[in-house]
Amino acid sequence: MPLCGSGYYLSQDFLGRGTVWDVSVGGWRIEGDHQVRVGMVLTLRMDLPGEQRPLEVEQAIVQWVSGRDFGVQIRKIRTTAVKRLER
Repeated sequence: MPLCGSGYYLSQDFLGRGTVWDVSVGGWRIEGDHQVRVGMVLTLRMDLPGEQRPLEVEQAIVQWVSGRDFGVQIRKIRTTAVKRLER
């Protein structure tokens, strides 16, 4: 399981912090400090090693939850963020 970095996930009601794993353009797995539920819409920000500004995902949907781990499907992300992820 490759560790990719740390980040934040936001909803209208809370701000959670977590460790981001298994990053792809289609989705991420996050181990977080705030409970989420399937179907929640989140905004994601991940700190990338060696870069000053975080990578932002404008909209992600929670697909599954297992304890503190959850998976999100990326729904809305800027083209520049996709290029940064692919690097």
